[in-house]
Amino acid sequence: MKITNEPHVLYLFSRYHELLGFEDIVNVQTAFPDITAIRDGKPVRIELEFIAGRIAIHYPIQGSTVYQRYGERLEHKAGKWHKIAPCLLVKGAERVFHSWDDEGGNLYVRRGPYASTLIRKSLKPHIDIVICWTACESRRSSLEKEGIEVIELKSKLVELGITKFR
Repeated sequence: MKITNEPHVLYLFSRYHELLGFEDIVNVQTAFPDITAIRDGKPVRIELEFIAGRIAIHYPIQGSTVYQRYGERLEHKAGKWHKIAPCLLVKGAERVFHSWDDEGGNLYVRRGPYASTLIRKSLKPHIDIVICWTACESRRSSLEKEGIEVIELKSKLVELGITKFR
């Protein structure tokens, strides 16, 4: 079988999780993180990726982008980031369009010439392990600096003597 996407990685993990050192899979979901499993008697949060570099899409906070030309902005108050937008029903009025917990100071605003976005400094508050088919060394080392373990299935399965996947 040729491994080409994240569902294939989910299949391999669910099939070989015990050989990889996980006692049980507690939860699988489409939200971030993908899996909660048990390892050494403790729950661990796992994000699955085909290529470890794709984990970068989890640093920006979905829906946080604001556009200066539309008068939207991000404000920080009482431990939350708020997306403020003009109210279309009342001229000059504004409303909180959406709010995000600041994750204990883990979020910051990346400002661009036309748009700003909330970015996570670290994914560690959300995940413990990234399981991927392949991982480049730069992404592996940046995740490991955050305290996130990276398991590359392509090499790990070969170590376990499982060679039918490529």
